[in-house]
Amino acid sequence: PLTTRSQLRAEGRAQSNCVASYSRRVKNGALYVYRVLWPERCTLSLVKRRNGLWVLGELKTAHNSRASAKTR
Repeated sequence: PLTTRSQLRAEGRAQSNCVASYSRRVKNGALYVYRVLWPERCTLSLVKRRNGLWVLGELKTAHNSRASAKTR
């Protein structure tokens, strides 16, 4: 996972998204962010629900575009 503000900023620059704005939620353990490299370059987030279960937050390519069916 991307765990530091610096890593999140770099991911945001690389993907032209606002993932760096999630740094507080990442720090608090409410959100995990991952860099996906295959089958296409994406940013993935997992969100912790109030009941403790983790669910898919987002899976987006550059500029917050939708990931392909193969990636999803």
